[in-house]
Amino acid sequence: MAEGPDAVLGTSPLMIILADHLARSRPVTIFEERPVVGGAWSQLAVGNRRISSKTNILVPLGLDEEPVMARINALLLDRFGIEAIPSPDQIRMLSSYSPQNRFHYDLQPLFASLVDMDRLVTMHVSHVIADMGSVEVGGHRFARMYLPYFAGVEGIAVDGKLLPTPFSEVVSEHLLLILDGEIADGALYCEDFNEVFDRVQIKNRPGEIIFTGRVARAHKGRALEWLTAQAVGLFPGASVLHATIDKYRNFHRNEEQLATLQAAVDAAPQLYLVNTGQFVAGFKSLLPLLQDEVVHG
Repeated sequence: MAEGPDAVLGTSPLMIILADHLARSRPVTIFEERPVVGGAWSQLAVGNRRISSKTNILVPLGLDEEPVMARINALLLDRFGIEAIPSPDQIRMLSSYSPQNRFHYDLQPLFASLVDMDRLVTMHVSHVIADMGSVEVGGHRFARMYLPYFAGVEGIAVDGKLLPTPFSEVVSEHLLLILDGEIADGALYCEDFNEVFDRVQIKNRPGEIIFTGRVARAHKGRALEWLTAQAVGLFPGASVLHATIDKYRNFHRNEEQLATLQAAVDAAPQLYLVNTGQFVAGFKSLLPLLQDEVVHG
């Protein structure tokens, strides 16, 4: 394999971890279409702090993924100084599996690490050209490129043949509320929460409650005031300190579309597809690339 420079598409946590690994031995350029890094894990600035505006959590989804948590925690601490704090959170998932290893993470140092990497380019990558043993993106040549499952790449040209890589564009909406007070039952993550919010995360912080709810499809486009009223009713007596709707453009692929993308990537040895569908499973699939970085438990 040619030695760098390499390109990484997207700034979700898994792609940042991968870029950090690659950057230890070669130049790396990271492409991100949004002005805010983090992908579907991005954070919003609220006053002098940043708060997650999405409802993603980092948990194993099966017994085979439980041992991977120790490796994730070791890498996050070693490379980014992120401590895994054991969590007693209530987790209610559509899956019948109940995660055994649950932790709180502050991922801000992970996002901040991009400042120290070689190059972060803000642009939307719609097409990739793989020929002559290298990859061309935005007029620049790279030895190898790493793509996530849900990139907005419409097609990959391999040795002159264009391979379409279709997706469905979806705009998700999340309501972020900060309220005064505390909740007696502690933090909560819940899927299929109610008819307004299909997924929610509720966190306790000193003197305040942080509520994040993904707006159900039927209620997308509702006014901030209306959505806020639906959530505030869950916390009698609490006052709203901050309210925001965060909209995020997703490039969703179903199983058939993912298979099409994988086939296009497989046609060019200088391309690598990263499973970003679920954090722990994706990290596990990256282990062959990260072995020299991970403390084995």
